[in-house]
Amino acid sequence: MDRFRNLIPLVLVLLLGILVQVVLVAAQPKETPAGAAVAFTKAFYKMSPSVTERMCRDLLEDEDVNDIFYAAVEDAKARGFSASYPKMQLFHVEAVVLAEDEASAQVELSCSMKRAIHPAFAYFAKMWNIGETYHLEEEVDLVNEEGQWKVCGYDFALID
Repeated sequence: MDRFRNLIPLVLVLLLGILVQVVLVAAQPKETPAGAAVAFTKAFYKMSPSVTERMCRDLLEDEDVNDIFYAAVEDAKARGFSASYPKMQLFHVEAVVLAEDEASAQVELSCSMKRAIHPAFAYFAKMWNIGETYHLEEEVDLVNEEGQWKVCGYDFALID
């Protein structure tokens, strides 16, 4: 019996951890148009292929973001920079839903951006206030496809 008495606190901590996980999974917030617009914008300026997961079918058919990313990389290389030069890290992101119904939404997005040639570079540039800060203020149109908000209209351009 004394042998098991030492294990009681460990078992209680494990049970508490499992309970907290169940509560956090159940309390996970549902997807919002503002959250989808922010996720799309972050992926777009990081030049991540995952940006296509947040694009509506019509936009995927009309536009190939890989061509946009490739052109930006080639332009950077032609100017003597590395392929990661066009990547940006977003800071102070604010998203306001201007209009929303069950099928569509319009979100106003504003943020500050810094170059992210390396994942840590943008954070250090922000901390020490070095490098140029770019500002973005755009309206993003979203549609609800299969229960997920997807961007169907944006006017973003990669920063030169």
